[in-house]
Amino acid sequence: MKNFGVMDMPKTPNPDLKDGKVYKSQKKAADNWEKENPQEQLKLRMPKGKREIITAYVEKKALENPDDRRYSTEKGRPSVNAYINSLIDEDMKNNP
Repeated sequence: MKNFGVMDMPKTPNPDLKDGKVYKSQKKAADNWEKENPQEQLKLRMPKGKREIITAYVEKKALENPDDRRYSTEKGRPSVNAYINSLIDEDMKNNP
């Protein structure tokens, strides 16, 4: 009799998974959150590699200034999105 390792086990579909990747309950929770917190998405293009530079900068600034919401979310997580939004808000405030 063959001894199966984890990688050798036959794959069986899980009926609780949607598209084999996300649990239906997770998808439902995300959909409910989006209904309660409507937001718009904006696609931003930049040269390859610049995203990593910005992310490193934001993470550094968030560690140096943990209470500064320009670099982090309300929960204190470093956020490129928060940084970009703060730059836009500041520019619009200073240049009406």
